[in-house]
Amino acid sequence: MRHLPLRHLLSAFALVLFLASPVFAQTPSAPASEPPAAREFLLNLKAAQRGDSEAQNNVGEAYRDGEGVPEDDAEAVLWFRKAAEQGDADAQLNLASMYDQGRGVAQSDAEAMKWYRKAADQGEATAQFNLALMYDQGQGVPRDPAEAAKWYRKAADQGGAEAQLNLAVMYEMGEGVAKDPAEAVKWFRKAADQGGANAQFSLALMYDDGQGVAQSAAEAAKWFRKAADQGHAKAQFNLALMYDMGEGLAKDPAEAVKWYRRSADQGNAGAQLNLGVMYYQGTGVAQDTATAMLWLRKAADQGDATARSNLAILAAQSAPGGASREPGKFFRAIADLLRERTSAPRDEAGLRNKAENGDVDARIELAKMYRDGRGVERDPAQAVLWLRKAADQGSARAQAMLGFMYDAGTDIAKDDAQAVFWYKKAADQGDAEAQTNLGVKYADGEGTPKDEALAVALYRKAASRGIAVAGNNLGFMYENGRGVAQDDVAAVTWYRNAAEQGYARAQSNLGYMYEAGRGVEKDNAQAVLWYKKSVAQNFAQAQTRLARMYARGLGVAQDPAEAALLFRKAAEQGYAEGQLGLGTLYHDGRGVPQDDRQAAEWWRQAAEQGEARAQFNLAVMSQEGRGVAQDAGEAVKWFRKAADQGHAEAQYHLALMYRSGSGVARDPAQFLAWLRQAADQGASDAQHTLGILFRDGDGVSRDDVQALSWLRRAAEHGHAPSQVDLGLLCETGRALPRDDAEAVAWYQKAADQGDPSGQSHLGLMYRDGRGIARNLARAVGLLRKAAVQGNAEAIDALARIEEGGADK
Repeated sequence: MRHLPLRHLLSAFALVLFLASPVFAQTPSAPASEPPAAREFLLNLKAAQRGDSEAQNNVGEAYRDGEGVPEDDAEAVLWFRKAAEQGDADAQLNLASMYDQGRGVAQSDAEAMKWYRKAADQGEATAQFNLALMYDQGQGVPRDPAEAAKWYRKAADQGGAEAQLNLAVMYEMGEGVAKDPAEAVKWFRKAADQGGANAQFSLALMYDDGQGVAQSAAEAAKWFRKAADQGHAKAQFNLALMYDMGEGLAKDPAEAVKWYRRSADQGNAGAQLNLGVMYYQGTGVAQDTATAMLWLRKAADQGDATARSNLAILAAQSAPGGASREPGKFFRAIADLLRERTSAPRDEAGLRNKAENGDVDARIELAKMYRDGRGVERDPAQAVLWLRKAADQGSARAQAMLGFMYDAGTDIAKDDAQAVFWYKKAADQGDAEAQTNLGVKYADGEGTPKDEALAVALYRKAASRGIAVAGNNLGFMYENGRGVAQDDVAAVTWYRNAAEQGYARAQSNLGYMYEAGRGVEKDNAQAVLWYKKSVAQNFAQAQTRLARMYARGLGVAQDPAEAALLFRKAAEQGYAEGQLGLGTLYHDGRGVPQDDRQAAEWWRQAAEQGEARAQFNLAVMSQEGRGVAQDAGEAVKWFRKAADQGHAEAQYHLALMYRSGSGVARDPAQFLAWLRQAADQGASDAQHTLGILFRDGDGVSRDDVQALSWLRRAAEHGHAPSQVDLGLLCETGRALPRDDAEAVAWYQKAADQGDPSGQSHLGLMYRDGRGIARNLARAVGLLRKAAVQGNAEAIDALARIEEGGADK
């Protein structure tokens, strides 16, 4: 089974499920025949006062739990410490837990870590698990996945189901251990056999994908059912899909509806969406448009982004009921259904009466009618008025809608501060969509002081509720170290969560992480897989990235024609990188016929959007008159636009235009200014030119030290002319002690690149035996290579050798 709308959300969260409630060591329950709790406490207290560590721990637990004595966390800590300092592992665990929660003592991750470690070192499984979590989360200690995996394994080996689950996830993701799907399956199974629903769900996914185990839809269905029977919403959703699609189970629409409903009742947006479609189609249930719209609305009201992306996936594939449909027809059917819901005439007078009497829902519906012009003349001012009334009553939905209107500037003057104000009110009530939008405002500093850490916190809240956009944004923050320590592994985790919900941008971002080998092992095939998922939703960035993979043959057979097709799709959406790529293919004649005019046209479209590489390419075309009329002024214009964005090659070419006075008034000062900017950015041609200027005192004061510095920079980056000139400095002893051997080394580097001057100078060194053993045959061979390329010095030297003057 493939392309499930919601998949594998467990893995990213399995590692954080248990730290919030550390596990306490427990004293066995007393038999009924023993004295009551108060008497037992006194007996333990007497033994504790004599220094018995077990009794001291028991007394601490009594104070902590209020059993036989009033609850007193400070006293609990006192007795736990006494026993812990005697080496009692249970007490060390309990003391660590008190520090972890800040009960009876100031909260301290460092102290919690210290005591967890002491208990863990004695083999206490719960302490080992909690210690692993702290390493996993970087709590009280720098994050260290390898240490986390080590301690998870110790606890897992003792049968701890939670540790087995988290260890399995680490093997699955290759975090802290080498990625090993088979090991992941092994530990998922151990935890699943103990009845853990999360582990059962993960094991089902491994069978479903054939990761670490032979693919088996039947086994996947078996484990999905075990987790679903325990109320696991995502397992219920996947089980429903299997009944829906007839994969691993006999196709049974009625059973699909049953499990979709159970998952949907728990708020699973994908299940709500599919259940709505089942009702709309009358598949597995009596056809009922009203109920269909109820479930579709529930899915949309969860933030809309996930619902929209799932609708797009379904539209691009087939209806959940399994009947093959043309995507366009299915999409229109859904659109018509939504239109029926939103466009039906309303009783404006009755709705207004309810609204005026304070009915919040009526006020929101009335606002939407005025906003959309449904049943009433469109009136944005009235829409805002009624939305504000509902928002002032505390409706999070109205507050979020009002925030969006101010944010987008639709039907109301754009006001970022007001957008933040209303988003915050809704976000404070837990509205996930508002949390996401508010996070964006804090991340960008729009309408509020920029606060990337707060943006991260808001994204995390929304992402934990399944908002794919928030998950993607959180991944971006981790990837770029904005508001949080840079962490590619965490970025991948959040991108994956959003990607597996069908969010196209996250799928593209996850593909890039695989392509670049950031946070995951470099895997071009996986990159292609995720790019294709995003491309299926017509996401332009992914189309461009996948096009590059086809153009280079990375993770897929090289196919310039397919690359051109994908670049075109992105380009026709106005995506600048797609336009740049398509222009390059036309320029090179790869996948499309060579066509300078088409190349220039696509580059122009990208250039006008500010794409610096396209601006540079278009400038060169204007300078050379290829695909466009030759126009030095136009070339200067585009070189300048790219140069202003820091494009080093454009800066160098603009410098040359100022030097020659081509397309712009000659200006030596501007020439030097742009030349230095390009050289400072590492443009080798610019560094070489600057070095020669300092060497010759051309427009600058002669400075051999500067000349040597710039020529060496360029030479060390493989610039052949600089290698030759640096060799000459070594040979002549100018700016540094004479060194023929080093001169030979630099000439050799240039000659190896086919540079005729390097070949000629190296040939002369072989001829004369300077810096290298004399070898006339080698000299002649090099001089001939240079002479063929028209090098005058080599031609002259060869003539002298033929005349018998090799030693002159």
